Amino acid sequence: PPVSIDGEKMIDGGMTDNVPIRPLVEDEGCENLIVVMCGKDNEYDIYLASRCKEIIEIRPSRNIGELFDGTLDFSKDSISFRIKLGYYDTLRVFDMLERKKMGLPYTAEERMLSEKRDYDRIVAGVKADRAVNKINDSKKGYDDLLKKYSSKYGIDL
Repeated sequence: PPVSIDGEKMIDGGMTDNVPIRPLVEDEGCENLIVVMCGKDNEYDIYLASRCKEIIEIRPSRNIGELFDGTLDFSKDSISFRIKLGYYDTLRVFDMLERKKMGLPYTAEERMLSEKRDYDRIVAGVKADRAVNKINDSKKGYDDLLKKYSSKYGIDL
């Protein structure tokens, strides 16, 4: 429900406008926008978009979850996955734009293969991050044990 802040009623923007381009177009007069979507199905106001010269959309190429299994999932693996997905999706969008300018646009098959290649990289990266985290956790445990017993027995490390 709305809350009152300094006498003004406020509501979560995600409930009313998931892609808030209005302040940029109406208040600031922006005509070129880079819009980063937080989901495949997010949309923005088509009328406002028609007033722009260019809108570059970056959308997740894979499902990043809903509220509880996405937005509110702060596990290391989930965060790592979403960061890497955003990184590769952004690189691909700008590569596609560059190729289009050169007259070499991606075919649907090239785009699909590129997304799959990037997804495989992301999964491998998340697995590598998980392994590094386990090693670091184990190392910290060993370091703590060494500190504890070295001071107990007067061993200088």
